Amino acid sequence: MTKQHTEPVDFIILGAAKAGTTSLYHYLKVHPRICMSRIKETMFFSLEGRKVEFLGPGDMQSAYRYAVTSIKDYEACFHGCGRNMLRGEASPMYLHDPRAVENIKRHAPSARLITILRNPVERAYSAYMHLRRDQREPYEKFSDALNAEQERIDKGYGDIWHYASLGFYGQQLRHYLDHFSRDQILILFYEDLCRDRDGVLDTIYRFLDIETGHYPGDDTRHNSGGIAKNERLHRFVYQVLQGDNWFRSLMQRLFPESVRTRVATGIRLFEARVNLKKYDEISPEDKAYLIDLYRSDIEELQQLVGRDLSHWLQ
Repeated sequence: MTKQHTEPVDFIILGAAKAGTTSLYHYLKVHPRICMSRIKETMFFSLEGRKVEFLGPGDMQSAYRYAVTSIKDYEACFHGCGRNMLRGEASPMYLHDPRAVENIKRHAPSARLITILRNPVERAYSAYMHLRRDQREPYEKFSDALNAEQERIDKGYGDIWHYASLGFYGQQLRHYLDHFSRDQILILFYEDLCRDRDGVLDTIYRFLDIETGHYPGDDTRHNSGGIAKNERLHRFVYQVLQGDNWFRSLMQRLFPESVRTRVATGIRLFEARVNLKKYDEISPEDKAYLIDLYRSDIEELQQLVGRDLSHWLQ
């Protein structure tokens, strides 16, 4: 893939949320021909020209606060990228948002599009446990949170709260395929990333027409889920990184955003290693409900991607 400089971005990781997009964002940085946006989730193609105001608990202290809404600021996210480097970003909001499809077509019609999909039942439960981990989700039962989903959507909660509705990949991909050619879209799977990270990276490199064989030096998974062993420690880390406090103010005054991002990522990874444990599995009842909800969409997705996904229905 040759750099043309005619469009603001060369490739976009569309999502899905909680399917390894954060890890891919960090993994791809190791390639000498790739320059990822300085803000991981710009959300630009979804939020261009809009006021960013999401009303779920903690929404505006999360990634939404960094959303980019103008083309000028979006282009600034790639300042410093070398002339021969491919510019890329990762915003999971794009996969399910029809506005993103239209805006990408308008601003970057030749961009390569990458999506990574996770069993939608697991994805929905992982998003729920992500917000439980950060003490933003008050419902102790997943079923109660699912029942509250539509009311929350109507109230303007951010998309991270849309547990079930984000999992209709067949419908979402169909919209992209209506606007972009099939060879412009690479469809990956989270289970493959977990099993063969380097193989997935080489698949991406070939899709982008750049040299294969560039891999991170460790197997760190970014933004992994879990339950805090020590809730006080996790609450402290969350408040330091997300809240308005002296630490964040000092960092903003002293260091550029690239440095602040590396520090925050390091703190999150350290806390994940020492203070997070695996959460309990989804209940059989909730799993059966979601499988039934997604059944027809999974069957459509199988036809779209030419892959047997029957294990998602078990």
